[in-house]
Amino acid sequence: MRIKPIFSTGDGEFGAACSLTTPAFPVISLTDTYCGITLSSLEQYIYCTPVIGATYYEWYFGHNYNALSTIITTTSPNIKASTFYSSLPLDIYMVRVRAKSNTQTGDFGDICEITMPSILKSGTEYNETEEILSAEYQFNSSDENIVTTSVNNEVASLFPNPAINEINIEVGNTENNYTAYIVDVKGSQVSKVQAF
Repeated sequence: MRIKPIFSTGDGEFGAACSLTTPAFPVISLTDTYCGITLSSLEQYIYCTPVIGATYYEWYFGHNYNALSTIITTTSPNIKASTFYSSLPLDIYMVRVRAKSNTQTGDFGDICEITMPSILKSGTEYNETEEILSAEYQFNSSDENIVTTSVNNEVASLFPNPAINEINIEVGNTENNYTAYIVDVKGSQVSKVQAF
Protein backbone atom coordinates (compact mmCIF):
# COMPACT_ATOMS: atom_id res chain seq x y z
CA MET A 1 0.00 0.00 0.00
CA ARG A 2 1.23 3.54 -0.82
CA ILE A 3 -0.25 6.90 0.17
CA LYS A 4 0.16 10.37 -1.32
CA PRO A 5 -1.12 13.73 -0.06
CA ILE A 6 -3.33 15.96 -2.21
CA PHE A 7 -2.94 19.74 -1.74
CA SER A 8 -4.93 22.63 -3.13
CA THR A 9 -1.87 23.48 -5.22
CA GLY A 10 -1.34 19.95 -6.54
CA ASP A 11 -0.66 16.32 -5.69
CA GLY A 12 2.24 15.26 -3.53
CA GLU A 13 4.42 12.20 -4.08
CA PHE A 14 3.57 8.63 -3.06
CA GLY A 15 5.45 7.48 -0.01
CA ALA A 16 7.25 4.17 0.43
CA ALA A 17 5.22 0.99 -0.05
CA CYS A 18 4.22 -1.00 2.99
CA SER A 19 2.16 -4.16 3.48
CA LEU A 20 -1.08 -4.37 5.37
CA THR A 21 -2.66 -7.61 6.53
CA THR A 22 -6.40 -7.69 7.10
CA PRO A 23 -7.50 -9.61 10.17
CA ALA A 24 -8.59 -13.22 9.68
CA PHE A 25 -12.21 -14.12 10.16
CA PRO A 26 -12.88 -14.79 13.81
CA VAL A 27 -13.47 -18.34 15.01
CA ILE A 28 -17.15 -18.58 15.91
CA SER A 29 -19.57 -21.05 17.44
CA LEU A 30 -23.19 -21.15 18.54
CA THR A 31 -24.24 -18.36 20.86
CA ASP A 32 -24.28 -19.32 24.55
CA THR A 33 -28.08 -19.45 24.59
CA TYR A 34 -28.14 -22.31 22.07
CA CYS A 35 -25.06 -24.29 23.01
CA GLY A 36 -26.30 -27.31 25.00
CA ILE A 37 -29.99 -26.56 24.42
CA THR A 38 -32.84 -29.03 24.06
CA LEU A 39 -35.06 -27.70 21.29
CA SER A 40 -38.80 -27.44 21.82
CA SER A 41 -39.83 -27.88 18.17
CA LEU A 42 -38.57 -28.25 14.62
CA GLU A 43 -39.70 -24.65 14.01
CA GLN A 44 -37.05 -23.32 16.39
CA TYR A 45 -33.87 -21.62 15.10
CA ILE A 46 -30.36 -21.89 16.48
CA TYR A 47 -27.96 -18.94 16.17
CA CYS A 48 -24.21 -18.46 15.88
CA THR A 49 -22.06 -15.38 16.41
CA PRO A 50 -22.59 -13.03 13.43
CA VAL A 51 -19.48 -11.86 11.55
CA ILE A 52 -19.28 -8.53 9.70
CA GLY A 53 -18.38 -9.20 6.07
CA ALA A 54 -19.46 -12.86 6.09
CA THR A 55 -21.29 -13.88 2.94
CA TYR A 56 -22.40 -17.18 4.37
CA TYR A 57 -22.08 -19.60 7.27
CA GLU A 58 -21.15 -23.25 7.03
CA TRP A 59 -22.79 -25.49 9.64
CA TYR A 60 -21.45 -28.95 10.49
CA PHE A 61 -23.91 -31.39 12.07
CA GLY A 62 -22.61 -34.73 13.26
CA HIS A 63 -23.15 -37.53 15.74
CA ASN A 64 -20.94 -38.42 18.68
CA TYR A 65 -20.97 -42.18 18.20
CA ASN A 66 -20.73 -42.73 14.45
CA ALA A 67 -19.57 -41.16 11.22
CA LEU A 68 -22.91 -39.61 10.26
CA SER A 69 -22.54 -35.93 9.39
CA THR A 70 -23.75 -33.22 7.04
CA ILE A 71 -22.70 -29.67 6.18
CA ILE A 72 -25.34 -27.04 5.43
CA THR A 73 -24.68 -23.50 4.19
CA THR A 74 -26.82 -20.48 5.13
CA THR A 75 -26.54 -16.79 4.26
CA SER A 76 -27.57 -15.71 7.75
CA PRO A 77 -26.16 -16.61 11.18
CA ASN A 78 -29.07 -18.90 12.03
CA ILE A 79 -30.62 -22.14 10.86
CA LYS A 80 -34.02 -23.76 11.42
CA ALA A 81 -34.09 -27.12 13.20
CA SER A 82 -36.26 -28.72 10.50
CA THR A 83 -33.54 -27.90 7.92
CA PHE A 84 -30.81 -29.95 9.54
CA TYR A 85 -33.20 -32.60 10.90
CA SER A 86 -34.56 -33.33 7.41
CA SER A 87 -31.00 -33.59 6.11
CA LEU A 88 -29.77 -35.85 8.93
CA PRO A 89 -32.40 -37.05 11.45
CA LEU A 90 -30.72 -37.62 14.82
CA ASP A 91 -31.67 -37.27 18.49
CA ILE A 92 -28.51 -35.38 19.44
CA TYR A 93 -26.21 -33.32 17.23
CA MET A 94 -22.64 -32.14 17.64
CA VAL A 95 -22.72 -28.72 15.93
CA ARG A 96 -19.86 -26.55 14.67
CA VAL A 97 -20.03 -23.45 12.51
CA ARG A 98 -17.69 -21.15 10.61
CA ALA A 99 -18.05 -17.89 8.70
CA LYS A 100 -16.95 -17.49 5.07
CA SER A 101 -16.68 -14.69 2.54
CA ASN A 102 -15.58 -14.61 -1.10
CA THR A 103 -11.95 -14.19 -0.03
CA GLN A 104 -11.71 -15.60 3.51
CA THR A 105 -12.77 -18.70 5.39
CA GLY A 106 -12.85 -18.84 9.17
CA ASP A 107 -12.09 -21.93 11.19
CA PHE A 108 -14.79 -24.06 12.76
CA GLY A 109 -15.38 -23.09 16.38
CA ASP A 110 -16.11 -25.15 19.47
CA ILE A 111 -18.51 -28.08 19.31
CA CYS A 112 -21.93 -27.53 20.84
CA GLU A 113 -24.44 -30.25 21.62
CA ILE A 114 -28.03 -29.76 20.45
CA THR A 115 -30.76 -32.18 21.57
CA MET A 116 -33.89 -32.54 19.47
CA PRO A 117 -37.39 -32.36 21.00
CA SER A 118 -38.31 -35.49 22.96
CA ILE A 119 -41.64 -35.64 21.11
CA LEU A 120 -39.76 -36.64 17.95
CA LYS A 121 -38.68 -39.83 19.66
CA SER A 122 -42.28 -40.81 20.34
CA GLY A 123 -43.45 -39.82 16.85
CA THR A 124 -45.90 -37.15 18.00
CA GLU A 125 -44.27 -34.01 16.59
CA TYR A 126 -46.55 -33.61 13.59
CA ASN A 127 -50.00 -32.47 14.67
CA GLU A 128 -52.72 -31.38 12.25
CA THR A 129 -55.90 -29.45 12.92
CA GLU A 130 -57.98 -31.93 10.97
CA GLU A 131 -58.72 -35.37 12.37
CA ILE A 132 -56.26 -37.39 10.34
CA LEU A 133 -54.53 -40.73 10.38
CA SER A 134 -50.96 -39.79 11.23
CA ALA A 135 -48.16 -40.34 13.70
CA GLU A 136 -49.99 -38.43 16.42
CA TYR A 137 -52.42 -41.30 17.09
CA GLN A 138 -51.56 -44.34 19.16
CA PHE A 139 -51.61 -47.41 16.95
CA ASN A 140 -52.28 -50.91 18.19
CA SER A 141 -51.44 -54.12 16.42
CA SER A 142 -53.33 -57.35 16.96
CA ASP A 143 -51.61 -58.86 13.94
CA GLU A 144 -48.01 -58.07 13.05
CA ASN A 145 -49.12 -57.04 9.53
CA ILE A 146 -52.18 -54.90 10.44
CA VAL A 147 -52.18 -51.69 12.45
CA THR A 148 -55.44 -50.27 13.81
CA THR A 149 -56.37 -46.94 15.34
CA SER A 150 -59.48 -45.12 16.41
CA VAL A 151 -60.44 -41.71 15.01
CA ASN A 152 -63.69 -40.18 16.31
CA ASN A 153 -64.59 -43.61 17.76
CA GLU A 154 -64.33 -45.16 14.31
CA VAL A 155 -61.80 -47.89 13.60
CA ALA A 156 -59.28 -47.57 10.79
CA SER A 157 -56.81 -50.25 9.72
CA LEU A 158 -53.51 -49.81 7.90
CA PHE A 159 -51.72 -52.67 6.20
CA PRO A 160 -49.24 -54.14 5.38
CA ASN A 161 -46.99 -53.18 8.26
CA PRO A 162 -44.21 -52.45 7.52
CA ALA A 163 -44.94 -51.07 4.06
CA ILE A 164 -42.50 -50.48 1.23
CA ASN A 165 -44.36 -49.27 -1.87
CA GLU A 166 -48.05 -49.55 -1.00
CA ILE A 167 -50.22 -49.05 2.04
CA ASN A 168 -53.91 -49.88 2.38
CA ILE A 169 -56.24 -47.90 4.64
CA GLU A 170 -59.64 -49.29 5.58
CA VAL A 171 -62.15 -47.17 7.48
CA GLY A 172 -65.17 -48.74 9.18
CA ASN A 173 -67.77 -46.06 8.39
CA THR A 174 -67.64 -45.12 4.72
CA GLU A 175 -70.47 -42.58 5.02
CA ASN A 176 -68.09 -39.89 6.33
CA ASN A 177 -65.38 -38.01 4.44
CA TYR A 178 -61.78 -38.74 5.40
CA THR A 179 -58.37 -37.29 4.61
CA ALA A 180 -55.33 -39.47 5.27
CA TYR A 181 -51.88 -37.89 5.34
CA ILE A 182 -48.99 -40.31 4.95
CA VAL A 183 -45.76 -39.02 6.48
CA ASP A 184 -42.29 -40.52 6.53
CA VAL A 185 -40.21 -41.01 9.67
CA LYS A 186 -38.93 -37.42 9.40
CA GLY A 187 -42.47 -36.04 9.31
CA SER A 188 -42.39 -35.00 5.66
CA GLN A 189 -45.69 -35.56 3.86
CA VAL A 190 -45.35 -38.36 1.30
CA SER A 191 -48.97 -38.56 0.18
CA LYS A 192 -52.45 -37.23 0.85
CA VAL A 193 -55.54 -39.30 0.14
CA GLN A 194 -59.13 -38.10 0.35
CA ALA A 195 -62.10 -40.47 0.57
CA PHE A 196 -65.67 -39.24 0.08
